[in-house]
Amino acid sequence: MLGSIFQLNEVERNHGEDGKLAIIRMSLCGNTNDDFNKLYDYMKEQNGAEEINLLSLGHVLCSMGQFNLAEQYCHRFLKELSLVDSLRVDVYCELGIIAKSTEQYDKSLELYHKALECSMQSRPSDHVAIANIYNSIGEVHWAKDEQNQALESFKQAIAILEQAHLGMHHAMALFQDNIGRAYEYQKKYSEAVV
Repeated sequence: MLGSIFQLNEVERNHGEDGKLAIIRMSLCGNTNDDFNKLYDYMKEQNGAEEINLLSLGHVLCSMGQFNLAEQYCHRFLKELSLVDSLRVDVYCELGIIAKSTEQYDKSLELYHKALECSMQSRPSDHVAIANIYNSIGEVHWAKDEQNQALESFKQAIAILEQAHLGMHHAMALFQDNIGRAYEYQKKYSEAVV
């Protein structure tokens, strides 16, 4: 039943001797269930040609605000990956997003730094993914009201794109906007203008 979709009908908790067992009743959904076909199509669209896995499910759950469940699926997927699998970067980034969304900023920074470390081992130092991670680190510092650290991370993200000769990459606008907002917050208006 690989690739099958089930509908949860009922969850009964507190079974077993220690009360930690749950009984879950599910129904196998066929190709005629419109709601689940829409969800599956949405997940395929979000992932492009990539396979749908626990990370993509975690991403959908995170976007729905189901952070605990999203985190569980991401950790489960992380356990399935080898230590050198490049998908570890994506999982750490998703976990960083989840932690930031739940205002666990130090945990988020730790996860983004793990993503950065993994990414630097498997990608060239001027890869766009590394720039995106630096930007994410900056956004967490911003959320922590640490503007100087945020500014440094945003500048690092831009430096990576410039080093890769990607000055016109679509991410450059976001990174420059973040720098502008940081300078504006610090009331350094002349520096906020690029």
